[in-house]
Amino acid sequence: TIEVLVAASRQWMALAKIAFGDRFIRDHAVEWARLWQIIATGMSPEYMASNLSPSLEELVAPFGEKSPYLPKPHERQIITLTLNEKINQPNNMILLRFQSSAPVEMKAGHFVKLRLELPNGSKPSRFYSVASCPHPVNGTAETLEFLVKKVKGGRASPYLVDEIALNTTCELVTVAGGFVLPEPADGTRRLMVSAGVGIVAFMSAIRFVVSLVENGLVKERITLALIHSERQPSFPFLDELLAVSRKFSDHELFSFDLTLCFTGKKVNTEALAQLGEGSVISGRVGQELLSKVLNKFTEPGELPIYACGPRGFQKLVRETFLKSMGHKRSLIHLEFFDL
Repeated sequence: TIEVLVAASRQWMALAKIAFGDRFIRDHAVEWARLWQIIATGMSPEYMASNLSPSLEELVAPFGEKSPYLPKPHERQIITLTLNEKINQPNNMILLRFQSSAPVEMKAGHFVKLRLELPNGSKPSRFYSVASCPHPVNGTAETLEFLVKKVKGGRASPYLVDEIALNTTCELVTVAGGFVLPEPADGTRRLMVSAGVGIVAFMSAIRFVVSLVENGLVKERITLALIHSERQPSFPFLDELLAVSRKFSDHELFSFDLTLCFTGKKVNTEALAQLGEGSVISGRVGQELLSKVLNKFTEPGELPIYACGPRGFQKLVRETFLKSMGHKRSLIHLEFFDL
């Protein structure tokens, strides 16, 4: 029942404080509370609409001062997303751009839970990383962009890739995630490692930092490095990443280091040669490459690592950093998805 979930929400936050101790700061509490909302909504779709359910601010209040990035209690209305653009992408993917019925408060790096309505009348919920970024000043977004890969035998992805029509609507249930950039982003250092559709988890952060720099909102240099693995040199966001790499390879306020790895048995060498930007490698991500990119940073042993991709890929990255390179476990962050 709703009453049971409301009581459990307080216990959820209290247990997190016990488990993490002094490390459980305000920002962590915000993300932990968002995760609870996802879990509770999965148990009872009416949870978020109930007047009994505590707001994010109420759940997080014991853990520090009020955050300007939290939704206000009166803003817990249902947000509808309307599809206004479909762009076909390589590798059975499609880029979907939705217009929201109200500004969505989010941070660069968040994912969302969407409730869809399929032609057969079913209403499955799915999680998608947001590729678009919030406004650099007010932290809201009115256009949300998602990359969807078609999965054989899937319920939602074949519909989204092949059938969904423009002006179709879906419901935005919640926003959450642990890959967010800090507020403010000044001085952020981060190594990001992705494969396949996992690239989406980092596009919002990259776009957000570019927006901050172009609007004169960065005071201390931000340093990001991305290693991305694909089978062939044709994938979503490739041109955009190359453009950012050219413009910000050694910018005063933003350094962006791009490494692309192509693992196909017969890599298109002509397409590979045409890239001609940054580091392009024919082969898999491994210890030698990870160590090479890591050591471009000052104090590499203190660098946060973020990885997103298929589970096998993430296991490889995690084990390489932990066992082969001796990186601190607390600095390695993974975001899983199941295709």
